[in-house]
Amino acid sequence: MSRDAFADVAALIHPLPEPPDDDHDVDGYESAREQILAERTRTAEQLRLAADSDPSTDPVLGALSTARRQREAAERLTSRVFAYAREFDRRNRYTLDELAAAAGYRSPSGVATAYTHHDVADVTDQTGTRPSPRAEPPDPDPKEVEALLHDMQRRGPATARDRVMEVYYLLIKQGWSPYPPQPRDPGTKAAKRYIRWTRHWPGGTSVTLYQEPAGYLGASSKISDDDPRRFYADYTEPGHDITYVTQQLAELVKRVDRHDAVRV
Repeated sequence: MSRDAFADVAALIHPLPEPPDDDHDVDGYESAREQILAERTRTAEQLRLAADSDPSTDPVLGALSTARRQREAAERLTSRVFAYAREFDRRNRYTLDELAAAAGYRSPSGVATAYTHHDVADVTDQTGTRPSPRAEPPDPDPKEVEALLHDMQRRGPATARDRVMEVYYLLIKQGWSPYPPQPRDPGTKAAKRYIRWTRHWPGGTSVTLYQEPAGYLGASSKISDDDPRRFYADYTEPGHDITYVTQQLAELVKRVDRHDAVRV
């Protein structure tokens, strides 16, 4: 490794500022430039000392490792701020569009899946505040939900048609609320056909499941594997009758009960 690499990496870590467009801030520019050059010298010396104490130390790989840690820390902070904005700070009512734009996300939908229950718990631990109760959505249109059920019975797999209503009544009995699909843009019709089931827990946890025409009931595939809200039950299989679905839902409720109890 060339000894010049230490100075080169230090220069990359401490880039010089852009020179001013006019002569009004020359003194400020020169002062900032001198300060950065001094920081470069200190950093280069620190890199050389580290290499002297451990010959296997590489300034290039070390700089990349540091950049990776900073990037991961920034991603963790972003997730926690998303969790705070969406789950705690109800006064400001941040929209997904606002948060996505501020974070540089291309799609607003990415905000809702960028944080998990771990981030919500971290916000609670760090701030001492509790998640705000979610606002209840408008009452579902019974006729629209009924039309979706008939559509599932007509278009779904033959092995699942007889179980559509069984799953529906099971979820109603357990306190889940059915809603039609949500369109991406207000005033437009939803492109997909499914029933969206929601249930809220006392500590503020909310779970959403989707009953699909293909014959399964599941949470969003974007939910991480270690999230207690993760769920999937395919009731098209011969042995996956209503008893099977009941057992799977019972396991889901147990997991969420344990998670929610920590938030109370």
